[in-house]
Amino acid sequence: MKQQTSIQLVLPNASVLVELAQKGALPFIGNLADEVDLLVTDVAVAELEMLDDRISVAVVQRYLGEHHDQVSFLRTSFSELLAARHVLPSIPWPKNTGELVIYDLFAQDTLTVSMASSLCVLPDSWLAKNEVKPSMLIPLPISTLTRYCNDVYQGSKIPLWDYLN
Repeated sequence: MKQQTSIQLVLPNASVLVELAQKGALPFIGNLADEVDLLVTDVAVAELEMLDDRISVAVVQRYLGEHHDQVSFLRTSFSELLAARHVLPSIPWPKNTGELVIYDLFAQDTLTVSMASSLCVLPDSWLAKNEVKPSMLIPLPISTLTRYCNDVYQGSKIPLWDYLN
């Protein structure tokens, strides 16, 4: 396990992971490993199993497998439901769980790492329709993250944190 950094990058749901895969940004997320701690929620992993976009899901799952030493998995308040569904798969999956986990992350103190700033990668459409209240979790629009990844690809050495200003 790598040493903890001062910034956590939270990938809350499957739609964020799939969008990063579709935009070709996932390979560059691995380049962030020295700069940030990558956290993928339990909901994101569960949602991947339910998606129809098998090509994007395969890209994400391959990425998570290849970078397992750089990625930590974050338990959310949905963890008990996920455990129950493993025992009894007929338990229904709530609608909009991917969006609900974002609210859960902002409402909970799940990210209680001392001296860490947590950036939650969010779809731009989510940010446009939701007013985020100040908390320990800082919203990071997916467009900003993909712009950063593109700049890294072009050779930029500007830290991710500078893209938030």
